[in-house]
Amino acid sequence: FDLAHLDLTHCTDTMFNRQGWFLLIIYLLTLLLTLWSAELDDMLMLYPHDKSFTKNRE
Repeated sequence: FDLAHLDLTHCTDTMFNRQGWFLLIIYLLTLLLTLWSAELDDMLMLYPHDKSFTKNRE
């Protein structure tokens, strides 16, 4: 495999035409949203009397 003779148009076509990229993006977004909501749940459990962190998120 020679990087000097690599066809970049073929690489970009392969990258953008695969359906797996959409699944990967959806998976990563779901993971980030899950981690973010888990952080909010932890904050609610640790500080149930303090609601200022939810107001600052908006």
